[in-house]
Amino acid sequence: VDTPPGFVLGGGWVPAGQERISVTLTAPRKMAREPMVLRIAGVASVAGEEVRYEAVAAEDMMQAFLWRHLVPSKGLMVSRIWRKWARAPVTCMSDTPVLLKAGGSSVVAFRDHTRRREKALELELSGAPDGITLGSVTPVEGGVDVTLVCDAEMAVPGLKGNMVLKAFVKREIKGKDKKPTGKMRRSSLGVLPAVPFEIAGE
Repeated sequence: VDTPPGFVLGGGWVPAGQERISVTLTAPRKMAREPMVLRIAGVASVAGEEVRYEAVAAEDMMQAFLWRHLVPSKGLMVSRIWRKWARAPVTCMSDTPVLLKAGGSSVVAFRDHTRRREKALELELSGAPDGITLGSVTPVEGGVDVTLVCDAEMAVPGLKGNMVLKAFVKREIKGKDKKPTGKMRRSSLGVLPAVPFEIAGE
């Protein structure tokens, strides 16, 4: 709602019959360093009429080491993490929702529209449903091709949702003398844009 230019909400949908979903927020390459407030609204059709509610930002907090509560915040705030070089925004080039067939696999293409090849990129599925696993991750010019594997026995036909992939890169650690130490450090690059998926029915 009234979003500053350049912000993109990925996977902004909650399938019928579900009450939660993971989405991603992509920031523009250039943004102010000062924190800013974002507003998100949900729209749905109920009994043939459109209803609209603005989302309330909240924190998942624990009380007395046992009970958990969603505690409302004043607003949903975002801020910039400083990096020497900003990365180009990543986009999913495959048709969505990605159709997964039980016992099969599907390839999802991600590109950042550069000519760079990510040689040491590592990906992990975040909160994937039972039966969906990450297959091969193939570096290509300007991005990666990711294979998602759908188990024939564990997958739930008809299930819909968003697939979120965490991205990491390994770099060699240098000593105080700037020489390589032979040790590697695993650093987070954030997440790739959420990809809507659907498991094909029988």
